[in-house]
Amino acid sequence: MWQAVRRFGQSAWDDNTGAKQAGKPRIVPAAYMTLPPLVTWPDYQIQLMMQGIKPEPTPPTLPMYCTAGTSVTLPSP
Repeated sequence: MWQAVRRFGQSAWDDNTGAKQAGKPRIVPAAYMTLPPLVTWPDYQIQLMMQGIKPEPTPPTLPMYCTAGTSVTLPSP
């Protein structure tokens, strides 16, 4: 399963990274959830950008969450 996600999911991660670097919105704000009919996501991203919608900065992932997946013991809250 890990190999399948790694092999076939990498393009989604790469596309998301490219969109983030290009300043494209990756989440639709609540006020813009009524999408025009037959619009594709890349086209809607451009429409949102033209309306001044920019992605919110994403906070870095805390190290304890990154290491939680490599241990057998889960961290306590």
